[in-house]
Amino acid sequence: MRARITEQPRLHLLAGGPWPVARFRITDTDGDDPDALHTRIARRVQDNGRAYLATVAVHGRTVLRAALCNYRTTTDDLDLLIREVLHAVDTEHSAPRTDQPSRPR
Repeated sequence: MRARITEQPRLHLLAGGPWPVARFRITDTDGDDPDALHTRIARRVQDNGRAYLATVAVHGRTVLRAALCNYRTTTDDLDLLIREVLHAVDTEHSAPRTDQPSRPR
């Protein structure tokens, strides 16, 4: 999982090591609040129902956390998770922003 994250220029791996957990951030936050964006990305991935991704605070910042605990996890599953994360990022970036005031007509 960590190797797949580091291969993606849009993702940044935060921690390595022997544990089956990868913590990472999105590099292209598109001017959005990064912590809120990471929370929305995890929710989108979960809501799609094809993969599970959690968030965790690291040094006061919200990051994505993938834990690989099932012995039947395959490389296809890892690739699916990466695709789901990147798809969620693209969807977020293309969605209209609701936190900005509307313009009068």
